[in-house]
Order: sequence, then structure tokens, then C-alpha cells
Amino acid sequence: MNANNGPVANAKPVADAWVRVDETGETQVTNELGQFVFTSLQHSKQYTLRARAIGLGEVPRQVVNVPSPSGEYDIVFP
Repeated sequence: MNANNGPVANAKPVADAWVRVDETGETQVTNELGQFVFTSLQHSKQYTLRARAIGLGEVPRQVVNVPSPSGEYDIVFP
């Protein structure tokens, strides 16, 4: 989870952001490195993620495939 004022490469991690999976209702909070983990998602499915952070607002819904090739997803606040 990153806050961005330019290219993604310049984005900074966002701690304490909420990330939610619409299909399951599960929510996680990002750590100090902006990381979050969902352990109950099924492989070979698509999920819709939402993210929100105090002072940064909400990121538009993002559809992701599980698993991703890298095992990671970048969600960037505008």
C-alpha cells in the first residue's frame, strides 16, 4: 500500500490503511511497510480490493487475480 505524488517508484508505504476484499468481507490493516496479507483467498479467482487510509481517502476498487505472478499487489493512493 503506497501513497503517491508521482510515479509508483516514488511512492511511500502507508501504515494503518484498511484493505477489504468485497467478496469475503475480510479486512486487514497494513503494517509499517504498507504490507497486508489475506490467507483465506482461493487460487484461480478474481477478487475486488478496496483500500482506505486516514488523510488519504479511498482508492477506487481494484480487481485482482489470485495469485499474482509476484505474490504481491500494489495499491496506490492518488
